[in-house]
Amino acid sequence: ATWQRWGADGNGDGVADPNQIDDAALAAGRYLCAAGEMTSASGWRRAIFSYNHLDSYVDDVAAMANTYAARAAG
Repeated sequence: ATWQRWGADGNGDGVADPNQIDDAALAAGRYLCAAGEMTSASGWRRAIFSYNHLDSYVDDVAAMANTYAARAAG
């Protein structure tokens, strides 16, 4: 049901495939953005919580996102 609602053709090949990375990434973005603005920490956390209603999950995703951001910054 989630893919039926949020699935997307991220690579423009005419097929929305949950096993294709571009399609899956675009669908995930659409899903998360539907929770509201994501320009603040609270909005971002609300979006992740909409996906999985566990605060520990949100904390884990936030920690990994911060790790990626730190590595990207060098």
